[in-house]
Amino acid sequence: MLTVVDDARVRAGDGHAAWSESFNEMFAQVAGAFGNAAVRRHGRAYLLGLLSHAERKNSWTLAEFAGDVSPDGLQRLLNFSPWDQDACRDAVRRYVVRNLGDAGAVLAVDETGFLKKGRMSAGVARMYTGTAGRVENCQVGVFLAYAAPDGSRALIDRELYLPRKWAEDRVRCRAAGIGDEVPFATKPQLARVMIGRAIEAGVPFSWVAGDEVYGGNPGLREWLETEKISYVLAVACDEMIAVPAGLRRADALAALVPAAGWQRLSCADGSKGPRLYDWALIGTASADHWLLVRRSLHPGEKGELELAFFLCYAPRGATLAELVAVARISRLTTGHVTIDGMTVRIRLGPAPITLPGPVADLTRQLLDGKRGHATTGAGNPSPWLFPGGQPGRPISATHLGQRLKDLGIQPGQARSTALFQLATELPAALLARMLGIHIDVAVAWQHASAGDWMAYAADVSRRRQED
Repeated sequence: MLTVVDDARVRAGDGHAAWSESFNEMFAQVAGAFGNAAVRRHGRAYLLGLLSHAERKNSWTLAEFAGDVSPDGLQRLLNFSPWDQDACRDAVRRYVVRNLGDAGAVLAVDETGFLKKGRMSAGVARMYTGTAGRVENCQVGVFLAYAAPDGSRALIDRELYLPRKWAEDRVRCRAAGIGDEVPFATKPQLARVMIGRAIEAGVPFSWVAGDEVYGGNPGLREWLETEKISYVLAVACDEMIAVPAGLRRADALAALVPAAGWQRLSCADGSKGPRLYDWALIGTASADHWLLVRRSLHPGEKGELELAFFLCYAPRGATLAELVAVARISRLTTGHVTIDGMTVRIRLGPAPITLPGPVADLTRQLLDGKRGHATTGAGNPSPWLFPGGQPGRPISATHLGQRLKDLGIQPGQARSTALFQLATELPAALLARMLGIHIDVAVAWQHASAGDWMAYAADVSRRRQED
């Protein structure tokens, strides 16, 4: 059967050898969770079928893909065969941490629905699901994803959401294979259980993220704060935020942000390039909490710029600007640096920058013998200027920022000082173009530094006359 399956994978497309090797390595991590060789073979075939390009995936089509004459073997795997699903989950989590683990990673919690036609599947009920965008007969699962700073992502945990009506009907639960020990739990409570498991397993991460289902739950937020876990959680526009003047709605606070208070940044790269939004960070009555507001660049269906709100907790005192700035530095490679005699240049944008003497000396030392211990292979040094702890990957923004702070360098303050100095010497239009910041932000910095376009122009004219 395995020969048939692997032959099918060869026919499915190019790159089979590399894909097959990676899959076999992954499956070896979970192989011990299956009760015997026959169950293990069916488990492997089932996974390969799910990963295939088959248009429809049910027990019959997966059995056909595996070369079986009937779906009996795969159905026994799912219903009766001995295998430990939690052991598989733990093995996958270990595999993810070993290959993608980074202290700056994000644990992202979200739910998804699985549409069903009957009423026998465990936890099935008429519920809203984003899969269909409406109330449907479905199962809902809550998932925990691991997102590394370099964009790598993987699922590391899951819980089935059991509606209250199901939890109160133990006869129905037993018929569906749900034990009496499984209680009713809300989605935020399931999220807390999974995050707790990640902590207990030593999963490295710095942030937790989630949508309004989780951000709107005070219990989950309070637990995260008790555990000193930083988070960025979406909240509704009517979420009440505590500010020095009292409680205010999130959208009311956003309406008070001046034009210069918005900064245009990309949250990620999409298929058409950077996904740009305008962002504003609003302080609250707590030094550890902020309201982050995202604004679309173009009007939506209602003809208005769409807003999204995120409640942030960061006991380490991180700021949006600091994280963005440090993240850019952390991903510099040796290819960004050029050395010409005594001159050292680094390319952060279109034009290279000549580094001053002390910084140039430090950069030479980094290139001569990088202190990070990660390599991309035997005898093949890491290309990153600031290597991380995982092979072939850069240091995380969080770790780099902490190292700078340990040396007495505050990235946020250094960035502000540099911007302040530039704003006293350059017009706003040139400052915005050079740094890639929004013109309103550049104008605000210019005003704050008492810089002025006319003063700049007059100074340039005076210098030319002196020359």
